[in-house]
Amino acid sequence: MRQLRTRLITGATFLLLAVAWLIAGPAQLGGTTTYVTTHGISMQPRFHTGDLALVRPAADYRVGEIVAYRSSVLRRVVLHRIIARHGDRYTFKGDNNNFVDPIRPGGDELIGRLWVRVPRGGAILSWLRIPAIAALLFGGIALLLLWPARRRRRRRDRHRSKAGARPRGAPSMTGRSMRMVSPNAQLLVGTCGVVAALCVLVGLLAWTRSATDPTAAKIAYTHKVRFSYRADAPAGAVYPSGTVKTGDPIFLRLVRQVRVKVAYQLASAAPAQVGGTQTILLRLSSPTGWSRTIRLQPSTPFRGSDSSAWVVLDLDQLQALIARVDALTGTPAGSAFTVDIMPRLHVKGTLADEALDDRYNPELSFQLDPLQLRAANAGAGAPGAAPAGGSSGFTQSRVGSVAATVATPNHLRLGGHGLRVATARWLALVGFLFALAVALLTTIRERRRPQDLSMQIHARYGHLIVPIAAIMHDPSQPVVDVMSIDALAQVAERCERVILHHHRIGAESYLVDDEGTLYRYQPRPAAPLQEVAAA
Repeated sequence: MRQLRTRLITGATFLLLAVAWLIAGPAQLGGTTTYVTTHGISMQPRFHTGDLALVRPAADYRVGEIVAYRSSVLRRVVLHRIIARHGDRYTFKGDNNNFVDPIRPGGDELIGRLWVRVPRGGAILSWLRIPAIAALLFGGIALLLLWPARRRRRRRDRHRSKAGARPRGAPSMTGRSMRMVSPNAQLLVGTCGVVAALCVLVGLLAWTRSATDPTAAKIAYTHKVRFSYRADAPAGAVYPSGTVKTGDPIFLRLVRQVRVKVAYQLASAAPAQVGGTQTILLRLSSPTGWSRTIRLQPSTPFRGSDSSAWVVLDLDQLQALIARVDALTGTPAGSAFTVDIMPRLHVKGTLADEALDDRYNPELSFQLDPLQLRAANAGAGAPGAAPAGGSSGFTQSRVGSVAATVATPNHLRLGGHGLRVATARWLALVGFLFALAVALLTTIRERRRPQDLSMQIHARYGHLIVPIAAIMHDPSQPVVDVMSIDALAQVAERCERVILHHHRIGAESYLVDDEGTLYRYQPRPAAPLQEVAAA
């Protein structure tokens, strides 16, 4: 059983080393993986100084992928992201840079695509390059590899010395030196070996593929602006509460000023870090085509994805301006003018780590005549409700998007079924460890399981033993009883005979028939051969 366990562990070790070499063999030693230690801040926040990037060559490189290339300007390896491609030339840029790389390397200058990132892995490799530390590390590894062999050699020499001191004729087998593996244990260990091999195969397929695949996508966002107004008026039959609310008509005899609120929000499912500026204008225009723009609020910065501002409409000033325009242009008195409230929003920042720079210019229109001021594009719905399409009314919106590269899970196709690469990696690792643990536990259990001498004999000399159903013995044939199964095996090998095994309850007989002489070994007391033959 010890030999089986040793072979299992040795085979698994060599298999793991072969898989590790195929997966992460350094390119300098003939492998396919290049180890890149990062420096600087150009790829923050994903990479920091001292991180280790494992890159592997690919058949094709796409926009959005992180790729290493040899820079002829810096004369070293650069790890940046591809932002554009023109034929066989690639444009690179660091995620934390506000400029693109000065050179555009060709396909033959690319080393490989990012495969695995190991935080602080480069610092550890640099630490291992110190001669003293490297000597201690490799010395310890050599000691671990040579010490078990030395112990085995010493144990083997000790057993040999004990065997040489054993009294002549004494049995040479002990329950520790000979073990017979039960068929069930053999089947279980073999099954574990098959499962472990399959897990290694799946792991090899999974670890040689990227867990995610960069895919071009559009990150959607929505500009939303909600208009509302309030005004104070004498409490009475027209305005019982003395307050004019959004949606109410504004009668000029009762209301002198109107406060208009502009509330902005940037809505998106992706994380946003934005800010910007907001300017609010008023445009007064006549039916003849005349118009004038008045700044109600100067450019005001805001931070975050929402902001709000109040502006005041002085109705007396607007009516006085309209009267002067009518008098100068000859427009008939009483004509309705259009009053447009125009927020001018400029939003900048990042959305899902992608640059966002957009402008939004909604408008809320009122009709102003000598009698009242009323909202022109509020629709017939309830106050504050957005009409269909979201392009007019007190609540207005506009949908936009930014181009981004998102990491979608990569799949491993096995037998027509898709399995995520990350899941396949975990399943392969857990399956291999489970199979190895079951095999080792079975080995330990078989090692500790009490076994009788018969099982030990079959474990050692099973290739010489032939079971028989009965013993046909001539009483005149001499019988020689030997003291150990080893002695009987030597007789069988010298005479080129097989060992006949007869078993019955309470008795075991091992026989070698050599030209009229019957050599016999009986582990337990047995009946005379005449009685056995008669039975």
